[in-house]
Amino acid sequence: PRYADYHNTLGEIFMYGKDFSKATVEFQEAIKINLYYAEAYFNLGLAILKSFNANSHALPAPKQLIHSRDSFKRALMIDADYGVSPFDMGIKALESTQLNKALEYFEMVFTKVRERKRADQANYFMRFVVVGDSITDETLDSRIQYLENETTKNPSYVDLHAELSQCYLEQARKSWRKGIEQYRKTLDLNPGFGSARRCLDQAERQYGDLCNSLEEIISKS
Repeated sequence: PRYADYHNTLGEIFMYGKDFSKATVEFQEAIKINLYYAEAYFNLGLAILKSFNANSHALPAPKQLIHSRDSFKRALMIDADYGVSPFDMGIKALESTQLNKALEYFEMVFTKVRERKRADQANYFMRFVVVGDSITDETLDSRIQYLENETTKNPSYVDLHAELSQCYLEQARKSWRKGIEQYRKTLDLNPGFGSARRCLDQAERQYGDLCNSLEEIISKS
């Protein structure tokens, strides 16, 4: 009950389910627990605006509009990331009671900030992903592409080069395992294929050494 992130996430679920009154309660609860929770303040401002948008026949009380505006401004005071365009335009639209336009602007800000935070978190947490069978080819290829681009832009950033090295080695391990699987399919089709049997035996031995080496590298990273 005292974990602000849970209340904020539950509030977002209520908001997406268009239960804005419950969403508002959860965001307010998150703020009570953590007075410096920028995302909860921003979400509270959104929930208030969305409630007006959903009930277009209701006239918003000036106090509610001020509460929404102040929530957005408090989010910006705590976290400068919310200062992206069109934050200022959203404030102006809200103050002039152009609520649909204000909501449009603030949803754009929300999307920009959320995507930036998601990218930052992905870049940080990716290095803690357990490599091996748990990581897909697509994820690994995407990470390699990202790191290749970043090393081009930041050629002196040694951490990027080190992580890219590890990703290349993991890619090699995956490719080696695929080769072993193909030899096994070959022998399933033709058990008497002697050279394929010898290649498979050698590949499996080398694969064990490769895995051991990579696990040791990972443990030292």
